[in-house]
Amino acid sequence: HRMASYSCLWDDTYVENPERFLCVVRRCEELGLLERCTRLESRLSTREELKMCHDEKLLDLLESTSGMDLEQLKEVSSAYDCLYIHNKSWEAAQLSAGGAIDLVTAVVQGRVENGMA
Repeated sequence: HRMASYSCLWDDTYVENPERFLCVVRRCEELGLLERCTRLESRLSTREELKMCHDEKLLDLLESTSGMDLEQLKEVSSAYDCLYIHNKSWEAAQLSAGGAIDLVTAVVQGRVENGMA
């Protein structure tokens, strides 16, 4: 799971972590829910799509984090309440947005009835 490929690098007890996501996926598998779903492949959103909801300055900052070292990531994260930044945060943001956009499109077009991104 690409969405489970990052965590807080300086606090392994941070509540937002890959296990939180993977636990939900495992439970859905146990209940046979995933077998009943139409899975849509996630894609990276475009910068233009992200600019519809986020300002350019934030996008520039997130994109720059992929090349940051641990201390730089901690410094950037400290500017936000209840948020940590990881080298894969930019990719995760793009995957989340791209998946959500495509899910809404599929619902509007009638290809699926509902969904979870």
